[in-house]
Amino acid sequence: MLRILRNKNYLLLLSGKAVSAFGDLINDIVFMWYILSITNSYITAAFSFVINFIPSIIFSSFAGYLADKKNNKHIIVACDFCNGVLAFLLLISIYMKAPIAALFVISFFMSTLDVFFSISSSTLIPKIVDKDDLLKANSLSSTVTKTIGIIAPILGGFLYTIFSVSLIFLINAVSFIVSACFECFIKVEYSKNIGLNKPNKNTVKNIFIGFKKVNDYRFIKFACITGGSILNFILAPLALYMPVYIKDILRISPIYYGTLITAIPIGGILCSVSFFASKRKVNKYLMVCIGFCLEGFGLTLFALSKSLVMAYVSMLVFGVAISLTGINLSTIIQEEIPRDIFGRINGTISFILGITVPLGYLTGGYLLNKISLSTILMVSSIVIILCGLYSLHYFIKYYKSGSITKNELKNSL
Repeated sequence: MLRILRNKNYLLLLSGKAVSAFGDLINDIVFMWYILSITNSYITAAFSFVINFIPSIIFSSFAGYLADKKNNKHIIVACDFCNGVLAFLLLISIYMKAPIAALFVISFFMSTLDVFFSISSSTLIPKIVDKDDLLKANSLSSTVTKTIGIIAPILGGFLYTIFSVSLIFLINAVSFIVSACFECFIKVEYSKNIGLNKPNKNTVKNIFIGFKKVNDYRFIKFACITGGSILNFILAPLALYMPVYIKDILRISPIYYGTLITAIPIGGILCSVSFFASKRKVNKYLMVCIGFCLEGFGLTLFALSKSLVMAYVSMLVFGVAISLTGINLSTIIQEEIPRDIFGRINGTISFILGITVPLGYLTGGYLLNKISLSTILMVSSIVIILCGLYSLHYFIKYYKSGSITKNELKNSL
């Protein structure tokens, strides 16, 4: 635990990501409210949210290729600096009452830079963190991210109510520049990926090779299909379900929505801190499978809950499950994937998430207009539990094949 806290390069990266994410999250919340206030259109406001996912679909594969080919430090510094400039431009556009289309274009470019930043920063972590410290590093990163996820929405709503929109976007612009300054001091050895610089190599083939390489890593492929596709598609609309649950099932004030939604990041923090503080080695493959099962269990509790307390407990369990899966799966990917293709594998995973999350939102919104929320939740929880049980079956099969040793299994139990 202390060793990762002495890793200056990792702490600089974590600090930069934290400052940037804090400003970014406040920006996303306030931007959606601002669009809603000047248009009075829920569709337009929803589009301001959906537009954040479009760059992941379009640019993830190329961002992964670039992360393998170029210096990751230079990419993340450039992305944060350019995002700071775009945030200032967004501030000026709002002050001059520019057309909505202009604001969407700026937001699209900022989201595009976020894709390149996210993939390159993830690719950088195994280069500056020892393999034995990766689980601690991911746990600490998850703790910081979840904490920001609790504080930023509350602070964003407060700032939007008390201060002008311009001041909030100014804070976001400054946060990006500060983040870039932190990242400038990261020291990392950069060696060119020779295979990507040979003139006879097909660039397009290299960009999309991540899809092919995922097949070479059975557990990662399985986790991408189960977690990245099926579960993300089903769970993405949960943010839509919660307000309906508060209004139609519990029939209480919407003010409790803010209370309920904090349960997920709090559960995530509890899980992340436990992993960070623990000295015991765990089997990361088994933890991913247990996480899938817990997600189904948490959603089942939520579907059966008839009180705010039970709903809060179910979302705590759900938050623990998401963090349990995310931390261990990220570590598995970082440990198993060779550095020369790590960025492109990351790009492939980002592409899968970029498609399934907005599709899940749209499908969830459509189903809410057709059938009851209770039915949606029960069917969703059954599907997730089946996926979780199958993941345990897959783990046992993976263990019998010799990919997981008896000692590793014993250490996890």
